[in-house]
Amino acid sequence: MGCHGEPVEPLAKRAGLRQLRLTVPLPLFKPFFSPSVHIQNILQMKTLSKIGMIGALAGSLFLSSCASDYYVADQPVEPVYTRPVAPYAGAYWVPGEWVYRGNRYVYMNGYYTRPRANRVYVQGNWVRGQRGYVWRRGHWRR
Repeated sequence: MGCHGEPVEPLAKRAGLRQLRLTVPLPLFKPFFSPSVHIQNILQMKTLSKIGMIGALAGSLFLSSCASDYYVADQPVEPVYTRPVAPYAGAYWVPGEWVYRGNRYVYMNGYYTRPRANRVYVQGNWVRGQRGYVWRRGHWRR
């Protein structure tokens, strides 16, 4: 609508000119993506990379908290218990371990397991450090 309520005609029609339609030939191939889709993909990748970095940071903090050493002033006394009879021939006895739970070390009884090929079990032990005693877990060594 114009200023006074009358319909507005295109400039070319008012001038008495014929409108020309330009046709642009399509390219021989269609692009695999449009620019807007490309931008959306970039934004999604940025979001995923941020989530990945946050996840990696959280995971490293979790793993570093699990790997810390817990010191005590005096090493606890190992409880005395009777080792059960081997459940099968060739079973290997893994001695008990100390586990840090609830601000103190708790003794976990030993167990039988199958021996591992080409490996030797190194028993856990208490190590004296500057801040006190810390338990080094037992492990299988090649």
